[in-house]
Amino acid sequence: MYKLLIVDDESSIRNGIRLNCDWQKYQIDVIEVAVNGLDAWEKVQRNPPDFIITDIKMPVMDGLDLIKKVSEEYPDILCAVLSGYDEFDFVREAMQYHTQDYLLKPCSVEAINELTEKLIERKKALDLQKQYISEIEKKYLHMKNILTEHKLPHTSSRAVNDIALSGMPDVEFFISSEIFNLDLFCLCIQRNHVADAHDMLSRLHDHLSQSQYDGKKVRAYLTHIYIALIQSADTFTARKAINYLDEITQINTLSSLKEIIALIEHTAENIAASFEIRLQKKQNELVKKIFSCIDDYLSDERLSLNFIANKILFVNADYLGKLFHAECGERFSSYVTRKRIGAAKKLIEENHEITIGEVALQTGFGYNSQYFSKVFKKNTGYTPTEYRNRFSRDAVM
Repeated sequence: MYKLLIVDDESSIRNGIRLNCDWQKYQIDVIEVAVNGLDAWEKVQRNPPDFIITDIKMPVMDGLDLIKKVSEEYPDILCAVLSGYDEFDFVREAMQYHTQDYLLKPCSVEAINELTEKLIERKKALDLQKQYISEIEKKYLHMKNILTEHKLPHTSSRAVNDIALSGMPDVEFFISSEIFNLDLFCLCIQRNHVADAHDMLSRLHDHLSQSQYDGKKVRAYLTHIYIALIQSADTFTARKAINYLDEITQINTLSSLKEIIALIEHTAENIAASFEIRLQKKQNELVKKIFSCIDDYLSDERLSLNFIANKILFVNADYLGKLFHAECGERFSSYVTRKRIGAAKKLIEENHEITIGEVALQTGFGYNSQYFSKVFKKNTGYTPTEYRNRFSRDAVM
């Protein structure tokens, strides 16, 4: 069984993740929450979890500092970050500290489940890797003992190591993450940071063109990058994966390194464009949900941006407000007020007998008819009574 720590300074996000997922399905039986990085760090020291899902921007200690400390002192803990769309630079820095993945706020239950599956798969893979390394170390010691017994003093430690590793399967050559970080490259594509991805490929091209690597291994490595790029395209863009896969054969037929890099870059640009379309669609769907909530709760005086964000959609209220303003051209509160005043005008026009207090109650102003009258006049130029006398169906013309 696994242990999970959720870190976010917003209770709606913390509880939304903790309460809305079937953790038993993933064999996660201990779920702790922390309100900031320092709180999380103290809990990590007391009882290290297997996984951490953390926000980036938090008071006291932010998510980046938490990830740095965890990667240095608890490298076996796998971390993932929650981020807003405008926090790419922070996410990019987090990826340098072996962060496994990220979720873009607002995140759905399906996205959290997918992230959890990735973390568990990675955890199992690392456990197998440790087991394999342990076996290699045993083999190394065994070979070293044999060489010592045969008194081969001129055999260097590197030669001994080569002998010990001779039984390993053929693996790809090593490329420093400072030259090319595959996880960060895929992240750039998912965030539509094509220029950053282009710079990374340029550095990789320069490094490979100046190296003495075997040509077959270079092609194998670039094929690995290409496949990882396609796999990073989630269910929305994966429909096009079959077309991309057809191009893999070109990697073996293209004559130059420059042509192969260009093929990868072209595919990356197409996938990045698909992610941008998907993000816009996701944001449009979220705005539709906001409109639906407004219609459902217009007569409820609890209706507010925080109410929808924390009680219904479980997303960041600031993000929700900025998104609504960007998509609709006006602030959430202004739109709600306009809708409520419109509903109030209709009630007054169609029902001459209704009291001003009843109008206020039915349009979300509660029992505060005085405040309702003030807002009504500000938006219409009339008090509710003046409006009735002038525009009601029963008004004397």
